Amino acid sequence: MFCPKCAVENQNDTRFCRGCGTDLDGVALALNSSAALTTAFNPAAENRIELAQQRQQLQVDGIRRVAQGALIFIAGTLLGIPLYFFRRTRTGTQTGFLSG
Repeated sequence: MFCPKCAVENQNDTRFCRGCGTDLDGVALALNSSAALTTAFNPAAENRIELAQQRQQLQVDGIRRVAQGALIFIAGTLLGIPLYFFRRTRTGTQTGFLSG
């Protein structure tokens, strides 16, 4: 950082200017707050984060829908097979691989 009074370059953690002795706490505070402002309000980064969260939510919703569809298919298959054979045996027609 540079001293605002004599323009001598000082280290960032220096409290007083090595050239004129000016208190550099205000300069350090201003530099840190401006850096915090640029990182705190970065619309592009904020937009990327929001888009990433939306994409992740869509992926989770898609996975959930696929799992629900698979469970419905499995339940239908597990319930449909016995019902098919039960209906066949009740009507007296026994066809298929279980007929004897």
